[in-house]
Amino acid sequence: MICYPADVNEQEILAVNDYWAFSTGTISGFRYTIDRIDRYYRSDDVRRTRPVSVLARKSSFVGDHPAFECSSCRKKIPAENRQDYIKKTRIYAHGVCPPCLEAQMKELHDDARETLRGFLEVELQPEPYLASLDIIDTLSLLTILTEYSNDGPFIASSPDDLIITGIDAVDRALFSSLCSKGALTYISELPVEVSRANSVLFGELDRLTYLRGARGGGAVYRPEGAVSKGVYLNPLDLDGVIHSSGLESVFFQRLQEIQCSEAEDSGVRRIIHQVQLMKLYALVQDVAAEHRLEVAPSNKLRSLLEHLANNYPPLNVHFCFRVKAREVVIYLHTDNPPQYRVKHLFAKFVGDYIQQIESKGWDLKKIWTIPPSVEASPFEALFSRLFLDEDFNWDRLSAQKVFSTWQDRCGLRTVEGGMTIGDDAGL
Repeated sequence: MICYPADVNEQEILAVNDYWAFSTGTISGFRYTIDRIDRYYRSDDVRRTRPVSVLARKSSFVGDHPAFECSSCRKKIPAENRQDYIKKTRIYAHGVCPPCLEAQMKELHDDARETLRGFLEVELQPEPYLASLDIIDTLSLLTILTEYSNDGPFIASSPDDLIITGIDAVDRALFSSLCSKGALTYISELPVEVSRANSVLFGELDRLTYLRGARGGGAVYRPEGAVSKGVYLNPLDLDGVIHSSGLESVFFQRLQEIQCSEAEDSGVRRIIHQVQLMKLYALVQDVAAEHRLEVAPSNKLRSLLEHLANNYPPLNVHFCFRVKAREVVIYLHTDNPPQYRVKHLFAKFVGDYIQQIESKGWDLKKIWTIPPSVEASPFEALFSRLFLDEDFNWDRLSAQKVFSTWQDRCGLRTVEGGMTIGDDAGL
């Protein structure tokens, strides 16, 4: 059955009939090409008609095939053009009209959203974990929320992407502690039905990536509402009230009320020291690369850097490193020492100088800017904002100074064998 435009004349009806004329003897399956129909009906011997391409756009065809009938409402679904006809008849199956297709897609999307919601509801159980958090856990959670917060439970694609202090071993330990206390959940695999629901709503997520800005690494694209593998923040059960967002204020309040044991106090000191130590290691690598020096990661170097991290600010140490690196370069060109000594010269020159100034009661006065490649960790940035009034990072402070300033700033005092942060902490 052919549906004609309302304003056609007799010749145009014949042209439309020829447009929909079928033939098994042609590759296309149609008897006449569009050019042939136009040449005939628009020639001087025949009354002129509008181009058949114009007429075809206003006509349609309903054939004796399941594809031309909606499987839901049984209404007819005409083919709009030849290509549409070929597409409809390629497989022997019922079609779906646009209204029914829209209703089916809505039902499919609603089911997919319910699948994702139900999965997260099972995986992310509310936990009364606040009371179990010590000061390091609380600082870590605040760091995570301020660094990765996106107004939802999703935090990062994997534990490896979760940067807290910037030290792998420390961050893994902090992550494990938060998981064991119910604050975080790591979803390592997705069920088939969840992956299928993601595909229905968002397409193939694993095939799309984007660059993570300053971090410069590739990450899986995750649109709002999608459920992917990764680290999630569990809802907090607080006296029977479930909190799944706006938890920063709760954790800040926890910092004011928390009791800090001697072990936790030592843990904070250790993290501060390790952050400063890793910063000095990064400065050694940067200076060595600039001066083309080989520096062995020896026990002597580690002992030296631990001493420097605890007692000197990185800015001052960096200036010392650069001066001593130049002296090593000059020494290599003038004295030509044995090859086995070359990779230990930097540690010796710096160590000898530090011993000299300390024996004379001197100090490292001059500074050199920290290179862009050595960034402050999220933990350092948050810690500075909370506890260091005059510094936004630890570049001007030794590890010992950071720790003592934290203690003074927070008003730590002994309470029943431990310590608590005083009310004057000013959080």
